[in-house]
Amino acid sequence: MQVHHHKDEFAALNTQVLVVGFEPPERAQDWLKTNQISFPLLIDLERWVYRAYRVERSLYGSWHPRNLWFYVRRFFRGQRIPRIRADPLQLGGDFIIDEQGTLTLAYYSRDATDRPQVNQLLSLLKDPEM
Repeated sequence: MQVHHHKDEFAALNTQVLVVGFEPPERAQDWLKTNQISFPLLIDLERWVYRAYRVERSLYGSWHPRNLWFYVRRFFRGQRIPRIRADPLQLGGDFIIDEQGTLTLAYYSRDATDRPQVNQLLSLLKDPEM
């Protein structure tokens, strides 16, 4: 979601951001709408992309204390706790692929809340030699 807040900066760098999901399209679209995300969505029901990029599944990573703390804070703020759907053990990842199709960044989430800093992604896109 942090990337979405910087979508104009990514666009200025001629960068296309895609969201890859493994839930049925209606659920994935609901997630985009709920979180007010406007990036294009690719549905990967068979998880070809997850396997190709070797994105892990992990019980510990999915239920890491940081992830549990995220839900506790939401609860006490009176925010909606999303229902568990699809595969609760699937971790995420963030990848940058250049115009030639070369993978220039592979960031594998250690837990469900772990994502690279947006400024790191933007810096790498500005200067790929970093």
